Amino acid sequence: MPDDALLEDVKKRLAAEQVAYHDVMEHGGAISVLHDAQRKLRQALQNVGASGDLETILLAEELILENEREHYADTSSMVSSPNNALFEIEVALELVNTVQDPDAYKAVADSHKLPRNRIGGFPRDEARQFFKSRRSRLENLEKARSMGMDKALIGIRKKNLAKAGAGYTELQQNALADPEPEAENNYTGRPQ
Repeated sequence: MPDDALLEDVKKRLAAEQVAYHDVMEHGGAISVLHDAQRKLRQALQNVGASGDLETILLAEELILENEREHYADTSSMVSSPNNALFEIEVALELVNTVQDPDAYKAVADSHKLPRNRIGGFPRDEARQFFKSRRSRLENLEKARSMGMDKALIGIRKKNLAKAGAGYTELQQNALADPEPEAENNYTGRPQ
C-alpha cells in the first residue's frame, strides 16, 4: 500500500521546485531559492526510498516523470521518453500486484522460460526490465547534467529504483518459492 503522505510531500516539493526554477529562468530570481527547493525535494525522495515501499517508490518516480513531461518536454522526443517510461511504470505496478499472488504470478513466470528471459532463475519480466532500463536512462541523464544538485536528485532516484528492484526480486522469490512439503500423517519411515 503506497504511503500517500510521502507522495503528497513529493508533489508539493516538485511544485515548489518548478516555481523556483521558473522564477530563476524567467525573472532572474535567486538561485539560492531554487537550490533550497531542490534540497527539500531531495529529502522528500530520500524519505520515499527510506520507506522501502515498492509502490511508493514507483509512484514517486511517476510523479517526477509527469512533472518533467508537463514542464520540460518541448519536443516530440522529449515527450515520448517520459510517456514510454510512464507506460512502463504502469505495467510494473500491475506486476507488483500480480507478484504478491503466487498463483497469478506463476503464469507470468511460466511465460518466461528461455534462459535469456531469466535472471538468477527468476523471470526477467517487464517490471525487472523497467528497473534496469530506467536506471540506465538516469545514468545517462546524470552524465549529461552539469549542476551538482541535479546529479544528487538523479542519484537518489537511482538508489530508490535499485531498492525497488531488489524488493521486487524478493517478491518474485517469495511468489515462486516451493512450499515446504507437508509430512503425511507424520510418517518418519520407521515403524512405531
